[in-house]
Parts: sequence; C-alpha cells; structure tokens
Amino acid sequence: QKPGLVQIEIRHLSKRKFLSTGIKVKKSQFKSGRVVGCDNADILNEKLDHYLKEINLFVNRLNSQAVSYTHLRAL
Repeated sequence: QKPGLVQIEIRHLSKRKFLSTGIKVKKSQFKSGRVVGCDNADILNEKLDHYLKEINLFVNRLNSQAVSYTHLRAL
C-alpha cells in the first residue's frame, strides 16, 4: 500500500480549496483525522494540529471581516 498525501479541505461560499499538509501516510495509518500506527505519529499529529489551528484562526478572521475566497491561496 502506497502512502498518500493528507490534505485539508476548506469550503466557503460553495467553493472548495484543498491545502496540502506535506504529510504522507498509508490509508491504514489515518483514522478519524489523526495519524496512527507509525513511529512518528505524535510529530505528524502535532503538525496537523498546527495547520488546523492556523486555518481556524483564518476562518475566524474571514467570519469577522469581508475577506475574499482568493485569500485562501495565501495559506
């Protein structure tokens, strides 16, 4: 089984954007949004948590301001 890229999908105003995390794991090593069953799972999950935190901060800004969808490219 080949490793696949973990991506985060963002939806806004009926548009979708996929953000690459740079993390590659096998399908069997990714359960419920977490990396499991590999030696560096803790480090990879910390990296995912960091990405999600940054995305949540951006979404909060998006909700409080008139930020266009094109700003998602900056992530």
